[in-house]
Amino acid sequence: MKPVVTAAEMRALDRTTIDELGLPALTLMETAGRAVAEAALRMLGADRG
Repeated sequence: MKPVVTAAEMRALDRTTIDELGLPALTLMETAGRAVAEAALRMLGADRG
């Protein structure tokens, strides 16, 4: 899979989100972790029921 942004670009996006929108870093990490877990479940065909 081709990266959408580089690591440096993602750090800058995170910093902007934290500084300008006031979203806590922990919230960003929780949201990212949840998205990764959900994508993994879809890829594995797991039933969320």
